[in-house]
Amino acid sequence: MGFEAILNHYRSHSFSERDKGARFERLMQAWLRTDPLYKDALTDVWLWNDFPGR
Repeated sequence: MGFEAILNHYRSHSFSERDKGARFERLMQAWLRTDPLYKDALTDVWLWNDFPGR
């Protein structure tokens, strides 16, 4: 499934804007943790609610 398809799925299955944003945030966290360009460059990828400096 491509990126646009994932976003369209989130848009059509999210029950609120907040849910849509939370889904997107988790998607970006997973991508940054697994993409070869970033997975070794980043030690932590925080969700906003978990970020210690928040």
